[in-house]
Amino acid sequence: MGAETGSLIYNYGAFVWEQLRQKIGEESLISGLTNLYRDFKYKSCTHEELFDYIQNETEVQIKQYMNKWINLVPKIDLSLINVESVKEGELFKTKVEIKVESEEDYDLFSELGYKTEENSELQLIHIQLDKKGFHTFSFESERKPIFIQIDPSYRIPQIRLDNCEWRINTY
Repeated sequence: MGAETGSLIYNYGAFVWEQLRQKIGEESLISGLTNLYRDFKYKSCTHEELFDYIQNETEVQIKQYMNKWINLVPKIDLSLINVESVKEGELFKTKVEIKVESEEDYDLFSELGYKTEENSELQLIHIQLDKKGFHTFSFESERKPIFIQIDPSYRIPQIRLDNCEWRINTY
């Protein structure tokens, strides 16, 4: 088993909770868990009861959303397919094409990170990938990007981490 596969196996639960937090918002998740802990102090609860408490805090259909993650065990592969950056006036407009490969459509929440200088911090743009296939995102920057990465915080349970980075050839 490779390091990436092992990481997916051991971290899958955390990935699912992170996707749920992104879907319903941190306040709704924390409120639902707070109420659950208050009512079930020192007792066990079922996952249905857990979902019910979270459901009380959001309009999102929690059981329907979570069943897809729990019952299907997604095999998701993200790839950075193409990057184009063109100077328009004083800014560079950059278009990034991402491919999502999976057996089902998933509502995925992540980020697109980029740098315009080697030693600068990664600038983050929140993205949502709501179905498999191709997605295009654009952003503007004062300087041309030299590095782009999809899912830099590793929020999506990917089967591989290949093809998630793009770096301009500086030679």
